[in-house]
Amino acid sequence: VTVVAQPDRPVGRKQTLTPPPTKLAAQAHGIPVLQMEKLLDTLVPEETLLKEHEKYTKSAQISALPEQIIHSASGFGALENLRREARGEEKLPPSLCFPQSSIGAEQKEWAELLCGGILKEADPDEIPPSYMVSPSWMKILEESFERPGGKNWYSLLHYGNMLYEF
Repeated sequence: VTVVAQPDRPVGRKQTLTPPPTKLAAQAHGIPVLQMEKLLDTLVPEETLLKEHEKYTKSAQISALPEQIIHSASGFGALENLRREARGEEKLPPSLCFPQSSIGAEQKEWAELLCGGILKEADPDEIPPSYMVSPSWMKILEESFERPGGKNWYSLLHYGNMLYEF
């Protein structure tokens, strides 16, 4: 009998490496423990994993987009591609398919900020559909304050949230 346990993880402010309770219980009863990271190493050598990863990444970069999309994410990937394109940055890997049609209500105002240059005021009785917390979006929002209508209660609400999160 052998117990398979999660790997030891850093815990607390000092990030002390701590074994999971399963491992402690097994050791207390003299049962051998195999931790997941060690189990994977015994099943597939790291060298093989690295080769397979490299092969997959290369093939994914040159392959065409899928004919059928099985699942679409929330639209934030498509929004990130829009932001990167607007800023002259490299898009997300082509193996990750984020169609612009996936942009919905949660991303709409951020897309408008990107294209129109300001975050328009919203109805004060409505809850914001989403928040952004990212240095790149914070910079875009700060730039919008210089434009007419860019510094309003709604944009300042989002800016305050960003400051709080950083």
